[in-house]
Amino acid sequence: MPGTVQVGAVAFAEGASLVAPVSDDRALVERAIASLEADGGTAIGEAVFTSAEEVVRQASAAPSDASGSPGSSSSAGTADDDAEVAEPVPARLVLLSDGHNTAGRSPAESVQAALDAEMPVSTIAYGTPSGTIGNGVRTQSAPADAASLRMLAERTGGHFYSAESVAELDQVYEDIGSAVGWRTETTSVTTPLILLGLGLAVVATALSLRWFSRLV
Repeated sequence: MPGTVQVGAVAFAEGASLVAPVSDDRALVERAIASLEADGGTAIGEAVFTSAEEVVRQASAAPSDASGSPGSSSSAGTADDDAEVAEPVPARLVLLSDGHNTAGRSPAESVQAALDAEMPVSTIAYGTPSGTIGNGVRTQSAPADAASLRMLAERTGGHFYSAESVAELDQVYEDIGSAVGWRTETTSVTTPLILLGLGLAVVATALSLRWFSRLV
């Protein structure tokens, strides 16, 4: 991810948990990922819910910034309503899964949570149609659920990817990294203001000539 983007991590198996809160501390995220161990279950929907909750928490915790810069939240209110309203922070979830949802709420159920948090979900189906898992005693088919992951991406405004090898997965993350972030552009307002001033001057001159022509 670009250096200006804060990153966090959510792990999921039978359930989902925030293993590294969103922050600038990349080392913390890397250690959290490195410490993960394979476990039973694939709670894709729960991972989305947990991620959306973290995005909402970040929006509530972020200081108010009148400039409206990315990564900040601002409050709005009137004399009759002093309650602060936290605006969603720019966020995107990159969800990697190698199987079907087997625990917790479904990916379809998590779509609304992602939309409410204004968090597009880009999904990566990692595996092959003939993929299997085993424990040395029993082996079973475990293809990635591309259909559910594609649905989740499309309904939340994200992008769907698939990867069948580490090399392909590296390329997917490179593509996502180049697409995440924001750009600040400076736009000159001098010309529109000059045109507006000229327009007002022309109107004033026309009205003035009309007024004095009546006096003459």
